[in-house]
Amino acid sequence: YGDGRAGIAPHQHDFSSATFSFGAPRVFLLDERPLLLCDGDVLVFGSQRHSVPKMPGLRDERISLSLFWHPTWRSDAGYTEEQLERWALQKQDELLWAAQRAEAVEQLYNFGIPEGAAVVALAQASEDVNAAAEALLRGGLGSMASGAHSQGREQQQQQQQREKQQEPNDLPVAAPEEQLARQTRGRWRHKR
Repeated sequence: YGDGRAGIAPHQHDFSSATFSFGAPRVFLLDERPLLLCDGDVLVFGSQRHSVPKMPGLRDERISLSLFWHPTWRSDAGYTEEQLERWALQKQDELLWAAQRAEAVEQLYNFGIPEGAAVVALAQASEDVNAAAEALLRGGLGSMASGAHSQGREQQQQQQQREKQQEPNDLPVAAPEEQLARQTRGRWRHKR
């Protein structure tokens, strides 16, 4: 389209389309619903009626690249029922994994861990959210990044031994109940 004076009259195809838009933004009517396609947008649609109306005030160029295919590709491909079932099961497994991964990332994020660090830690901890959290809280993706899971366990055991060897005088002292009651102001305060 050289400018807004060019357009495409309403029409319809018996196949699916993917339209890639480059250049000036233009209105695209899909079943009479206006959609603004901007530079780099992709619109995938079926056999709906569509058009590009004229926009005389527009002076910039636009290129529209459309790819077409018949929606009956699966029947033409000759896949067996066994293959289709196997792919459906694989897709279910992938969706389940994605849901579990998203939940684990959210759990770590709720502890104040950045999303990127949570994703890396989960991958390095073989999707074990507890191991990922421990590694992150120890401040060390380093031990996991090198693949030395046992080194992380050794550090944890050493920390536990240090805690056991701590003298009783070094242990924190419990605060009196009255002091605790005064400190519980805020949204987690117990109502009496």
